[in-house]
Amino acid sequence: MVRIKRDRLADLLKETKDVICFDQPDLVATVVNSKIKIDGVYHVMPREQNNRGGGSLADYNIVIELDSRFPNYAPVVRELGGNIPQTSEYHINRDGSCCLEVWETWLAKSKDRSVQSFFEWPLRNFFLSQSYKREKGTFPFGERSHGDPGILNGYAEVLGCEPDKNVVLYNLQVLLHQPPRGHWQCPCGSGQKIRDCCRDRLLELSDRISPKLARQMLERLNGTT
Repeated sequence: MVRIKRDRLADLLKETKDVICFDQPDLVATVVNSKIKIDGVYHVMPREQNNRGGGSLADYNIVIELDSRFPNYAPVVRELGGNIPQTSEYHINRDGSCCLEVWETWLAKSKDRSVQSFFEWPLRNFFLSQSYKREKGTFPFGERSHGDPGILNGYAEVLGCEPDKNVVLYNLQVLLHQPPRGHWQCPCGSGQKIRDCCRDRLLELSDRISPKLARQMLERLNGTT
């Protein structure tokens, strides 16, 4: 087990260094306390290659911790330069970490769960949004609620159901089983059996939300108020 974890850390470190070597030369990745620590200046770069000659759109002094179980465990990201107010309005958690996205929703939506994909989407979008908020006073991509309401809304969006906690919980309970149990009552509220109602939708969801991920979402949602 120790060797497996050590090998996983080595592979994750190499993957991380490969990601940052091109666009993020001012970030350094090392192993600290059995985690990958990435710190330095993060540059928000334009997506289009031909627009990168003008430099970065914004710069932030950050530190990131990647658990060896990434992507199953969300990275912990902190902004250290004082450029983001440490309040929930700016999606900063009570412990000072950045609330990039409801992590399980990214896992459910993204086919690519690599370190590169993490850098290109949740990480970049968070800091790009912060720069826009600082300049324009609003977030550019539509602002989801922070904290527990944001978790509930994020899960409901992925599941395609109303943001009612009991409805979301039942959808997740259905997804604990693959394939979904056809004789169970359909979570859409029609009163019909799954096999006679939303079977195809739930089968499609089960391709993206494994029983393990569904359980992770259930546990997190049950921990909210």
